Amino acid sequence: MRVLQLIDSLEAGGAERIAINYANALTDKIEFSGLIATRKEGQLLAQLDKDVVYHFLNKKKQLILELFLD
Repeated sequence: MRVLQLIDSLEAGGAERIAINYANALTDKIEFSGLIATRKEGQLLAQLDKDVVYHFLNKKKQLILELFLD
């Protein structure tokens, strides 16, 4: 199994802590545990296990999709 956590930032907050905890806990239980921060890195990055695959996207803009239905 492969699990990827996708989170907006790694600033100290509830959802961010949960993402870090899940990513760390899964490293020795499954074949791949990864975490992607889309907009901002933060102080919780230091708590990420070295075995978790991590990537920072540094996303700056918002993509708005509009769907027009007839």
